[in-house]
Amino acid sequence: MMAIYLAMGIFSGVVVGGAFVGGSLLLTSLLLFVPGLLGQPPLSFLTISEIVGAQTVVAAGVGMWGHRDAIVGAVLRRLLLPAALLSAAGALLAPRLPRPVILLVLEAVIIVSLDRLARPRAPAPVGSAGAGSPTLAITGAAVGFLGGLYGIGGGFLLVPALLLAGLPVRAAVGTALGAGVIIALTGLAVKLPASHAAPLPLVLAAAVVAGSALGAAAGAWLARRVPPERMRQAVMGLLVLVALRVGQSL
Repeated sequence: MMAIYLAMGIFSGVVVGGAFVGGSLLLTSLLLFVPGLLGQPPLSFLTISEIVGAQTVVAAGVGMWGHRDAIVGAVLRRLLLPAALLSAAGALLAPRLPRPVILLVLEAVIIVSLDRLARPRAPAPVGSAGAGSPTLAITGAAVGFLGGLYGIGGGFLLVPALLLAGLPVRAAVGTALGAGVIIALTGLAVKLPASHAAPLPLVLAAAVVAGSALGAAAGAWLARRVPPERMRQAVMGLLVLVALRVGQSL
């Protein structure tokens, strides 16, 4: 089974490294469905969100380091409080939600992600929406809640919001990655002490995280050789398949 989890990590890492969005959503869906398809006991949602959160910390942390010179500190600081608070709230709620609700919210998140990918936002003129816009703080809070709930980084929501606030593309990506690290770390800090009844399988989590790191490197290599439009279309196709599978399970 370890090889399967390593492969899932590689697959999601390729998406993260190649397209910057959608990797955590794909990993969440794979962890929800693949063990059952292989005749294995399903993972609890708390365990899945912890594994995805660990993957997000590593993948976003590596990405943030690569974009460290582009991070806009003032914007990141404005995002951190609402994002961290709502991440803690989502993490507290994660073990209490029934599976149908988890799947329904996941379906809605995938649909929003598809909309963002289908209609990519160009950077707005600097200052047109403003880094201090209440919309940006609200988006940070929404991303924080989803990050705490699922362990995802939320770049599919945060990057477009930062572009609308007038940040250049690289600054938007770097700042979103920085926020993703804080969101995922907050969620893990809240969840891990509460997971004594179903402790995190460290070996499987390590396989996913290691695979994600390898996949992210491969995805970055692909991104330099495959047109961005092709990468975007490929991620959209994968998310459509995931959305159909989640819809069948509702």
